[in-house]
Amino acid sequence: MTAGEIWSHTAPSVREGAISAINCNINRYYTDSLGVIEWRNALARKISTDTGQPWSADEIAVTSGAK
Repeated sequence: MTAGEIWSHTAPSVREGAISAINCNINRYYTDSLGVIEWRNALARKISTDTGQPWSADEIAVTSGAK
């Protein structure tokens, strides 16, 4: 176990997304404890496509760390 340090470089898309969020002022608010609804909807669509089973955002949680 480690202190949670990432051992690889951050992907350019992640860095660019973080900078974009800061520039759009969406870095100052608490999110729903289940995660951002737009992410959950996107994940539901992807998982539904990949598995052939219907998924909804209500069945998905995107969290940071352990809750």
